[in-house]
Amino acid sequence: MSLSRVRILASRSGSWRIEFSLLRVTSPRRSGGTRCSAWLLRNDGDTGNHWVRFVLKGDRQRSNVSVIGSSLILKPNGVTQRPELAAARGYASQSELVATFGLGEQAQVDRVTIRWPGPYGGTQVLTDVSIDRVHDIRQAASH
Repeated sequence: MSLSRVRILASRSGSWRIEFSLLRVTSPRRSGGTRCSAWLLRNDGDTGNHWVRFVLKGDRQRSNVSVIGSSLILKPNGVTQRPELAAARGYASQSELVATFGLGEQAQVDRVTIRWPGPYGGTQVLTDVSIDRVHDIRQAASH
């Protein structure tokens, strides 16, 4: 019997290329012992494709500070990408609370819409967003 867990790391090296770690725990039927092995799958590929990442922070009054339940909408090349930030996606897992968008050859992002969580979270629109970088976004004051 074996049990495997995969963890996606944003970047161990600061390159912001997505990397993976894999942990596998094996319990052989006959030996009675447990073995554990781990691998780091490093991303050395340089495709030249563009990306953008968003780290969101709620204001603690209208939204939770971790912004769990928020969503971002981005439309590069007419294709809608809409991740929702969640604490976890499966059993015994934890999700990174950062939204990452792969843009391919798209060299600009005209508009990103953030839907903050909660009944009073509201919507915030970003325009002319720089690519190939991480954006730290704080929830805007309500109007």
